[in-house]
Amino acid sequence: MVYTVKNELLKDPNILGVTASNQLPTQIMYSLDGANWEGKDPNDSVLFHFVTVDYDFIHTLNLQVADGRAFSREFQSDQTGAFIINEKLAGIIGRESPVGESFSFYGLKGKIIGVVKNFHFDNFCPVDALRYE
Repeated sequence: MVYTVKNELLKDPNILGVTASNQLPTQIMYSLDGANWEGKDPNDSVLFHFVTVDYDFIHTLNLQVADGRAFSREFQSDQTGAFIINEKLAGIIGRESPVGESFSFYGLKGKIIGVVKNFHFDNFCPVDALRYE
């Protein structure tokens, strides 16, 4: 259904891009913990915002990839095992480049494929992680 609507919208030459997410980009409100990565102190609870997006989210919102890459239809693993985080979470993880590192969130396991520059939404809070679904 989403792709049918998306394809119809993209037929209009006045529409520059269409994307989908489980929250409005201006009202990202889910704050969760439950993420794990190699070297994380099991006693630390890191609260962050999490958004499920489609392939075109980063491009459509003109987010800047600082390291790694955006989601791509060329990689089947992006559908089930890929995460993109922002610079803030990369700093919390404590790696110069966390791309390629294992990452899990509430039972979803995969690899970090990219780091986006921090971007602002709802009261200027940066988003910390994106996941394609």
